[in-house]
Amino acid sequence: MIKSKKSMHISLTKEAHTGFKIMCTKFDLSMQQVFEECANLISEEDSYMIRMLERLKSTRFEKKIKKLTSSEKDDIYSLLENNNPFDSK
Repeated sequence: MIKSKKSMHISLTKEAHTGFKIMCTKFDLSMQQVFEECANLISEEDSYMIRMLERLKSTRFEKKIKKLTSSEKDDIYSLLENNNPFDSK
């Protein structure tokens, strides 16, 4: 049976690409093989890979929060205070 393939393009920093390529070479693997295995593990909901995704999501969220201006933070706190579902007004 012939399996059809989907292609994708990704951008990596030079450092990430170099380190990734070196590690793949050390194990006599192609970058393609490693990416495909990662994709398979994620689609199979491998617990380690799911934790990695959760960590990445959390890190991304934390970076977004750090970028908020003081005014934006004040607006969010004000909104939360005024719309508290636990407050019995």
